Amino acid sequence: MSADPLGPALTAVEDAWPQFVAAVREHVGVRVGAIVKAGAPFRVARGAVEIGMEDAFAVRVATDNERALHDVLAGLMPQPPPVRWVIAPKDTVAT
Repeated sequence: MSADPLGPALTAVEDAWPQFVAAVREHVGVRVGAIVKAGAPFRVARGAVEIGMEDAFAVRVATDNERALHDVLAGLMPQPPPVRWVIAPKDTVAT
């Protein structure tokens, strides 16, 4: 079994996360930035880096702003991986 090719992408997104959150607050909005800040990249599954969010509302806000969030990530990474916003187990999401 080969290693997931997105494994390094998870690490890259984790490393860029603090800058990503700050850039989201600046370019997308404070409300979306606060919601994204409460989430965290936590695994690679189904061909994307999954970002664990606290609840369905947070997932919906992130999904509704997906294009803008992708643009912010693209500004921080030369080739951003696909990202999926999901509800994560409570111990996965930063509080």
